[in-house]
Amino acid sequence: MVTKVKIKYKNLMKLGIKKGKAWEWANSTKAYWRIAKSPILSRALDNQYWLEQGLKSLSKAISDHALDLNETAVYGTVRTVV
Repeated sequence: MVTKVKIKYKNLMKLGIKKGKAWEWANSTKAYWRIAKSPILSRALDNQYWLEQGLKSLSKAISDHALDLNETAVYGTVRTVV
């Protein structure tokens, strides 16, 4: 277990987190899914980090296609059936 703490600590330090906070979060007993939305990880693994990893922004993709969703589809002439 100590090895995992040291690895977490070193990785947080590499990502630019200050020593005190890196040590505090590396020693957390919470499971990974519990700290996934923590402020420290939001700062360490920001959007720029994920873009550098090759992932695409979902919010950007949605905003790029928002105009397409608002357009009205036209299929030629419309006839009223009686």
